Amino acid sequence: MKLGYLLGKPSGISIGACHFLVLRFDEKWGFNPDVGESLVMQNVGEVTHCLYGGRGWYTGLWRSPAGKVYISDAAERIHFNPDPAPRAAPWRVDPLAGTLTGIWGLDDQFVLTWGLRRKTTVMYRYNGSKWSEIESPGEVVGVHGISPDLVMAVGTQGLIARWDGKKWSRMVTPARGVLSAVHVASEDEMYAVGSKNGLYQGSVHGWAEVLEGPGPMFGITKWKGEIWVGAAQNGLMKLAGNKLDVIKANVKAEKLDARVDLLIGAPNMIVGTNDGARFIATQTPTIAEMLANMKPAWVDG
Repeated sequence: MKLGYLLGKPSGISIGACHFLVLRFDEKWGFNPDVGESLVMQNVGEVTHCLYGGRGWYTGLWRSPAGKVYISDAAERIHFNPDPAPRAAPWRVDPLAGTLTGIWGLDDQFVLTWGLRRKTTVMYRYNGSKWSEIESPGEVVGVHGISPDLVMAVGTQGLIARWDGKKWSRMVTPARGVLSAVHVASEDEMYAVGSKNGLYQGSVHGWAEVLEGPGPMFGITKWKGEIWVGAAQNGLMKLAGNKLDVIKANVKAEKLDARVDLLIGAPNMIVGTNDGARFIATQTPTIAEMLANMKPAWVDG
């Protein structure tokens, strides 16, 4: 059996201080939660640790500013570890009804997870001690914000909605298809991208299309005063006036995290840069070698 790997969902402050997910599967069949596994990895300096995982599909990962890690699981649960040191504390599992598809937070007192429950959208909030169900604005794919009363969600059918601290309000949207990611810089500066090639800029007052990109885009962030875009097969890009410039064509960027350094997730590598010029990566061959002696969770005997 030849094993395949998909990397992604990096979260943290740099390539040397982050967590990310690895999906491992039989390459012949591709990833399937029933015959594949999800693994939580952590980079500490130049060392990568395999922390936790098992059979099934971990759909999202968010690392808080304090280093606590939250994992959304399609099997109706959240995996949580309160200690940033590798294997320093046991993982806790919190059951939540629904197929959870993503997770994001501001801090350990404001964490959101979302998904579907019996074909109805669902969302939960963690307040530091317990999870509570809150209203869902729709079928959410990405969330970002800067305060408990300024959080934006994007999703299917061009969904853009604002959380004002009490409720979600859907906004008029120019977007088509699925919006994959949103970034909030301030109440007057926000950006979103999605599957129909559009890059959108907005505020609490409204949204407009800025340009049409070269293809689907799955990540966007503002870092060091510039707008960076994860354009998947078209690489890591940067907004320059009314066009997108390719910065790293070989980095098929999807998720972006820019809390300190720029952290980039691609299917075959996790990449970091502190200056936008020099890039350091953890790549699939390194992960494959590291896990070579670890028996796949779906293999019996």
